[in-house]
This record gives sequence, C-alpha cells and structure tokens, in this order.
Amino acid sequence: MINKSSNLSNSVAEALRFLTGIPRTAVIFIVIVISALFTEVTSNLSTASIFLPVLDSIVCLNMIFQ
Repeated sequence: MINKSSNLSNSVAEALRFLTGIPRTAVIFIVIVISALFTEVTSNLSTASIFLPVLDSIVCLNMIFQ
C-alpha cells in the first residue's frame, strides 16, 4: 500500500496522539463519525483503504506507549 511505504499512516497517528487521554469509547465514537462523514464524499472502498492503515498505526502506537 502507498500509505505504508510513505509512512503517512504513522505521521497521522503521531498527529492524533492527543487522543490518548480520551476514553476509548469516545475515540471509537469520533472515528465512527469521521469515517461516516468521509464516506459521504468518497466511496466505501477508498475510505477503508485510507482509514484502516491509519487506525492500525494508532493501535500500534497506543500499545507501545501504554
């Protein structure tokens, strides 16, 4: 994937690091709302191909820094 080779997902995950202090249910709600709004403009496939690598990087960073 292009996101993995350019480390874009890691950069976005680093930018979203401020979410670490927020409860997990709130983070899940925020992700759902953002992805729902994003799918209004793009197709479901493109939304998934953009969001899944970013979410994977967020989870990996969150596991490392817990």
